[in-house]
Amino acid sequence: MTSIHAHSGGKARLFGFLTLLAVIFLFSPLAQASEKSAQRVVEKVNGKIEAMLADYPMRGGQTNVADERIKVALAALLREHFNMAAISQTVLGPAWRRASQEQRNTFTDVFTDYLAEKYSSRFPELAGAELKITDTKELKKNHYVVYVRAAFDQRAENIQYYVLKHAGQSKVVNLAFASNNILNLEAKVIRSLLSQRSGDLDRLNRELPFRYTDS
Repeated sequence: MTSIHAHSGGKARLFGFLTLLAVIFLFSPLAQASEKSAQRVVEKVNGKIEAMLADYPMRGGQTNVADERIKVALAALLREHFNMAAISQTVLGPAWRRASQEQRNTFTDVFTDYLAEKYSSRFPELAGAELKITDTKELKKNHYVVYVRAAFDQRAENIQYYVLKHAGQSKVVNLAFASNNILNLEAKVIRSLLSQRSGDLDRLNRELPFRYTDS
């Protein structure tokens, strides 16, 4: 009986020690710095979105000009603050592993422009919103979700930014709002488009830039 109690006590001490280590890590300067880094990249993205939409819609019937400006700004924002290589790898799935480095680079580039083209028409929906971070949670080491509230005059929407810290840089790897998870949605679309082309990634790379420009 004594040995059983001793064994149980040892387990309790071990659990307590591991819990203490977890608490120390969670509230350590390194962990807090990673969380702050995730928040900072989202703050930068929010600031650029607000600046992008500050004068939308344009006066004098120049909506097309404004849309083109948003598309260009959105492509630049994606390249600077989103981990487009990681996003592209997830979206392509098994096809990424079979692709050459040149094919991967080309897809990442054209996919970024495709996203800017596709979502530039949706971004004006955020015009006039005040974007504010409300919470940040660590999903796993170096992977955070940052919650943002988009407040309008009469309503509000919640947005989740998923941020990964890799090689010392924190960048967005996914975006979710309402019931839309951009990464899951685009994975279905891109894999369907690739399947329609019998898995020919070179053909997809050639045709993807024109999916919306020709419509």
